[in-house]
Amino acid sequence: MKFAYIGILLSVCLCSCLKEQDKDKCSFDYTVTVEVKDKNYFNISDFVGLSPVDEQLPFRMYVRDLSYSLLEQTTGNPITTVSAQPVTHNDQTTSLIFPSFKEGDYILDISGNTIASSRTDIPDSRRILHPNGAEGSDIYVGGDTLSFHPKATNHSVELQRTKGYLMIQLEGVPDSVSQIGLQLQNVYGETDPALNYAVKTSVNKLFTREQSSLTNLSLYAAPTPANEESILKLAFYSSDATRPFMYLPDIVLKIKRNEISSVKINYKPEGGIEIWVYADGGWSQQHNMDLE
Repeated sequence: MKFAYIGILLSVCLCSCLKEQDKDKCSFDYTVTVEVKDKNYFNISDFVGLSPVDEQLPFRMYVRDLSYSLLEQTTGNPITTVSAQPVTHNDQTTSLIFPSFKEGDYILDISGNTIASSRTDIPDSRRILHPNGAEGSDIYVGGDTLSFHPKATNHSVELQRTKGYLMIQLEGVPDSVSQIGLQLQNVYGETDPALNYAVKTSVNKLFTREQSSLTNLSLYAAPTPANEESILKLAFYSSDATRPFMYLPDIVLKIKRNEISSVKINYKPEGGIEIWVYADGGWSQQHNMDLE
C-alpha cells in the first residue's frame, strides 16, 4: 500500500467477468484522490501583517504525512491500515491506490500531520488532539463511505483542519521575564473524520526567552466546546525560578476550528497591564490592571 501521484491514477480492470457467476471473484484497482480543503484560516484577512498561504503549493506544504485505514462497511473489519507516512512528492493532491479489491462498500478514514503527535489506536477511529495535555500538531482529518464497483473506480476525499490557531502578542515585556507558562482550559480533546468532537481537556505549553523573544506566542488549539468558553491562564517566571512571580487574570475566549484567535497583552509605560481579546471581528478589553 503506498501513496501514488495523481498523474498515474490506475483504473484498470484486473480480470474479465465474462460470467455473472464469476462476479464475486473479480477485483479491480481503485484510486482515492486526497485534497486539502483548509489551506487558509477562515479569518486570516482580519489580521494585518498575516498573509494568506498560497493555495497552489504542493500537498506536503499543508499536510506533511498521511495515515489511513479502510474498513468493510457491513462488518467494520479493517481491510487495510497504514501508519503515518511522509508525503514527499510535489503534486497538489495525493492518491491512495487500493489494488485488486472486490466490489463493495468501504469506510475510509484518513489523518494528516500525526507523526509523533497523536495516537491512532483508540476506538471508533477517534483522534486525540492534545496528547497528554500537549499542543500536538496541526492535525487534518477526512473520510467517506466509498462504493467500489467497476463503473466507479475513482473517488475523492477532502481533508479538513481540526484545530484553531491562538496568537498571543506581548508588548513591553520586562527583561526579567525569562519564561511564560500557558494553560488553556476547556477545549475539545478528540475528534473523528467527520469532525464530531468529544471529551474536554486542557493544554499546557512553556515558552522560554531562549526559544523566542517572548513577544509572539502561538498555540494550535482544539475548538472550545459548543456554547461554552475556554480560559487562558498565563504565568510569568524570572530567571532560574521554579515558581512564577506573577499570574495574569483569567482570559476568557473561544477557539474555533480553522480560525485565528488573538490576545494582546500590553505592559503600560506608566505601570500596569492591559489585556485585549479579538472576537467577532473586533478587539475588546478584558482587563486593565495596575502593578505594584
